[in-house]
Amino acid sequence: MYGPFSRRRVCLGVAGLLSLSGCAGTPPEQDDAGASPTATRTPSPPADTETPTTRSSPTPKPPSPSKPPSGLDSTLAGLVDANDRDAYADQHGLDYRDGTVTVVVELEPDRTLPESVDFEAERKRDRLVSGWVAVGDLTPLATHENVTLVRPPQSPAVDGGAE
Repeated sequence: MYGPFSRRRVCLGVAGLLSLSGCAGTPPEQDDAGASPTATRTPSPPADTETPTTRSSPTPKPPSPSKPPSGLDSTLAGLVDANDRDAYADQHGLDYRDGTVTVVVELEPDRTLPESVDFEAERKRDRLVSGWVAVGDLTPLATHENVTLVRPPQSPAVDGGAE
């Protein structure tokens, strides 16, 4: 009755219709809000339970050290954040004792040290002032409008050249 060519056409036609209809028939009618009146919702699991398809959140990263103010040297900022300031100062070559540290303050042109910070000045040359300051005052000193930079003193470089 039908040849092999006709059967193939019928099979392809049926397969095409099934793929277009989604193999599930037509969707139920929807109301104005877009929700189907016959559709049912599956309740979601409680938030405190874990299902096989639920993944736990990754372990949070430890907080990063605070970013130092722009006018504070990073080594001095590390001293401010250090849990053991004596050990930190020794490790980084800072002159630290009794909660104070030696620093060099670079001032803005024609400016003076801020009076709001307790600074024991030892030397002054042009815009540079060296002395002792409490570690707790490093950030207020570095962020003051009169100050350009607060850094540790620099040791003189050893000249390895011929004499």
